[in-house]
Amino acid sequence: MMRGFDWPAGRSKQVAYLDEQDHVQEMCVREGGQWQEHDLTEITNSPRASDMSTLVGFPWSAGETKQIVYMDRNRHIQELHTSMHGPWQFTDLTALTQAPLMDGTALAGYEWTAGNTKQVVYVDRNYHVQEMFVSPGGQWQVIDLTMHTGAPLAETAHIVGFDWPAGGTKQVAYIDERGHIIELHVSVEGQWRITDLTEITRAPLADHGNLDPSLAGFSWTAGGTKHLIYRDRNKHILEMYVGVGGQWQVIDLTMAVGAPFANSIGGLTCFDWPAGQTKQVVYVDANYQVQELYVGRNDQWHVVNVTAATGAPPVQKGPISGFAWSAAATKQIVYPGPRNSIQELYVGIGDQWRATDLTLLSSSLMLV
Repeated sequence: MMRGFDWPAGRSKQVAYLDEQDHVQEMCVREGGQWQEHDLTEITNSPRASDMSTLVGFPWSAGETKQIVYMDRNRHIQELHTSMHGPWQFTDLTALTQAPLMDGTALAGYEWTAGNTKQVVYVDRNYHVQEMFVSPGGQWQVIDLTMHTGAPLAETAHIVGFDWPAGGTKQVAYIDERGHIIELHVSVEGQWRITDLTEITRAPLADHGNLDPSLAGFSWTAGGTKHLIYRDRNKHILEMYVGVGGQWQVIDLTMAVGAPFANSIGGLTCFDWPAGQTKQVVYVDANYQVQELYVGRNDQWHVVNVTAATGAPPVQKGPISGFAWSAAATKQIVYPGPRNSIQELYVGIGDQWRATDLTLLSSSLMLV
């Protein structure tokens, strides 16, 4: 498992992954610096990860921290976190909040700017969506969103949570047992609301019969919109989106740009690139190559075979991860390559895509 993310407070980019001993490893670099590697499991003496665990990494602006969240072998949610000048620490969020045990691989984490909080969401053994959250100086709390909203039961592999600054809301989306996309959302001082996006848009059913992510979501700064991306049962990539006060719409991106069919191995990722004022969708095709779909405001969607453009090796397994790096104004994609290598693809404004084998920077790198 692997996850890449930006840490604006540290002006660094990070790649977190599990090694062959189920230790959480982090590689990080500042602009113009050299990559560094840390065995976070060893540094913090935290529990080893389950070999099924998803890794989640994200910044928290209000706390000026970065955190990596995972499931341990007892199905507890563990958080590793650090500030600019503090040591890495770990917190057993399940034990701290007495939350239900996690089931499957449906795990996500994000910051909510309007609420100044950080959030972790997951699916428990009863197929309920659980939310953990904390504010600066506060105590972690847990809420059963399924019980609270009466939402349909979730399947156990696909969930996403993210901030929508334009709408002032936080949202959690998941695939239910019918293949419907369900969104739960709330504003500050508001009440949680539930929307069956598949029903209101009459969109194709989601593909939820695999462990690699079939669902991703993000907010787009330039467009003021929020987006959910998923793979349907015909291996097409679908986008659902809405603006403030608008109605949800759906578009088949595969059909719109004539893009290759998606592969169930590798998953998909999507993100905002503020420096380029574009939104990106990245996925793995049937030939295990990385495809990027991108668009700017008042523009048409474009498709780029990033593997062909860079000569990078094919994707070996998933999931892939994509993010914008604010310090360097670049966008990045990281994925597992041949022989358990870590591959990075990146590009800046007006530049060409480039590829780097991060494994070559350290002889100890080894993915499970």
